[in-house]
Amino acid sequence: MQRSHRLVAQLVGMVLLASPSFAGPQFVDGSALSGFDAVAYYDEGVAVRGAPAITTDWNGATWHFATPAHLAQFRADPARYAPAYDGHCAYAVSEGRKSAGLPEIWHIAGGRLYLLCTKSAFDKWTSEFDTRLAQANANWLTLEPLPAARPSAPQPIKP
Repeated sequence: MQRSHRLVAQLVGMVLLASPSFAGPQFVDGSALSGFDAVAYYDEGVAVRGAPAITTDWNGATWHFATPAHLAQFRADPARYAPAYDGHCAYAVSEGRKSAGLPEIWHIAGGRLYLLCTKSAFDKWTSEFDTRLAQANANWLTLEPLPAARPSAPQPIKP
């Protein structure tokens, strides 16, 4: 009986660690979510830039918030508000790669924030959500330990 309990506990632990709600190193482009307020996606339903003076450090990144109340909510349960797949594009993860997620292109489903990298990725992710989510969750098992995607290099201004 003791052995079966241990096996169940190990299996539950593996499932929990594989879940996108447990964050690894965040994709950071200057700061987590490129300075957008993680709580605003849920509370206001829009992408809102955080204030430079209202921040906290969590999971190796600096997080910005539009209000002290949002900061307090995040501090109380940061994993709830952190984007899935450490802020990488959910569609790219479903395709087996890490790519920078853009905080302006997002989707919330099942209480999770998913960032996408293009409008096309958003359209495919949302129209094929159940299939894409299953693929992304399976792929994340091998992608999560890999280094975070690198921020895009600034494009030179053409005269």
